[in-house]
Amino acid sequence: MNSFFAKLCTHFIKSKEKRTFIEELLSDKKKYNETRAMLSMVEKDIPFYNKKPEDYKVIMLLLVKDEEDIIENNLIFHKNMGVDGFIVTDNNSTDGTLDILQKYKDKGWILEIIREPGKLFLQAEWVNQMAVLARDNYGADWIISADADEFFYANSHNIKQDLYENRFANALKVNIKNSFPLETDADYIEGKYFMSRRLTSTELDKISASVGGIYQTNPKTIVAAQAFWSYRYGNHDATVYNRKTANISNIEIFHYAVRNLKHFEKKIKNGGEALLEHPDKQIGTHWRIWYEKYYLTGKIADLYNLLYSPNKLQFMLDSGYISVDTRVRDFMQEIKAAENDKTCDL
Repeated sequence: MNSFFAKLCTHFIKSKEKRTFIEELLSDKKKYNETRAMLSMVEKDIPFYNKKPEDYKVIMLLLVKDEEDIIENNLIFHKNMGVDGFIVTDNNSTDGTLDILQKYKDKGWILEIIREPGKLFLQAEWVNQMAVLARDNYGADWIISADADEFFYANSHNIKQDLYENRFANALKVNIKNSFPLETDADYIEGKYFMSRRLTSTELDKISASVGGIYQTNPKTIVAAQAFWSYRYGNHDATVYNRKTANISNIEIFHYAVRNLKHFEKKIKNGGEALLEHPDKQIGTHWRIWYEKYYLTGKIADLYNLLYSPNKLQFMLDSGYISVDTRVRDFMQEIKAAENDKTCDL
C-alpha cells in the first residue's frame, strides 16, 4: 500500500484537499479499490496525464466526400489551432477534393489519405480504422473525429492547452453550434449566425423544424487515444476504457452543415444515395425523408426555404434561438493577415 500511495501522491497537488482525499480513501475500501484501478489506467493507458500540453500529439480524423469548397479552410483552421496531423478517408469524391488533400499531404500536414470508392457509407467502420492508425501508428494522445464542415474552436486558440485543462477525463463532450446559411453564395466563413443553444421539442415545432434535425446536433466526443476502443453513433461518441466523461466549454464546434442552396441540394443527393445502399434502415431518418420527398420530386428549393428563409432567420434571432458569433470568421482573418505579412516580408 505504501508504494501505491507514493504513486498516488505524484498525481495530486500537495494540499489540504490531497490529505483529505487520502484520509477518505483509507477509510473506504471500495473507494480505495476504485481509485487504484483508476491510477492503473492513468499510468498505463493514459501516459499524457503528466505531459505538458506542448508535448501532446493531437490527430484529427476526417471523412470527406466532394468537399472542395470547405476542406482547405478546415485543414488551415485546425492546423493553426494546434492539430499536429490529419488522417483522411475520401469516399469517392468526384470534385477537386482529392487534389486539395494531396496538396496538404505533400506539405506534411496529412499523414494518410485512405480512399473508399464504394457507394455503401460505412462511417463507423472507416472512422474506427483511422482512429486505430492514429493511436497505433502515429502515437496520438488525443483523437478528434471531425467532418469537413466542423470547425473545433479552442477558446485559447491553442487546442492542446484547452485539452490539457481537461486531462483528467478521457472522453470530452463538445457542443456543436449549427450555422444558419447566408442568403447569397458568399463565402460561408463570413457567416455569423449560429444556434445559441439546443432547442426543446416545443421550440423546434415553433420554427417548423420537425421535418428533420437540421437545427439539432448531438455533442461530439474528443477521446484519449490510449483509452479508445471504438466509435459509435457514426462518429459522435466513442467507447473508451474506464470512461471518465467531461462536458467541456473551452472547445466548441462551429458546424457549417449547409452553405447555400446549391450545396444543400448536393448534400441531400449524396446523403440520400449513400443511405439507399446502407443495410441499417434506422439510421439517417431525416436524410431519407428529404431525399425521397424533396430531392426525387424536384422540390429541394421548397425544403430550403422552409428551413432557411429570411423570415425564419429573423424569427429565430428575435426568439434568441440564434445569435451572432464571429469567432471563426475572425480567427480565419487573423490567419490570412499573418500569411499576407509573411508574403510581404519575402
